[in-house]
Amino acid sequence: MSIFLFKPCDPYMLEGGLIAQNVEVATEDYYTPSQKELMHYFSFFPPCVKKDFDSGIPVQADNTL
Repeated sequence: MSIFLFKPCDPYMLEGGLIAQNVEVATEDYYTPSQKELMHYFSFFPPCVKKDFDSGIPVQADNTL
């Protein structure tokens, strides 16, 4: 994926550790099927990932630059 910026970013934006476009919440069409497939084929997940998968709270992701 490519992006084109026609004006320079404000310097304060470039000082942060992360530039994000938006937060995505898992949907039945996108993240949830992938999560279910991973859980079907794999038995071990790092504790932080397992906790998220088992919580019932939709997974969130950031579209980052």
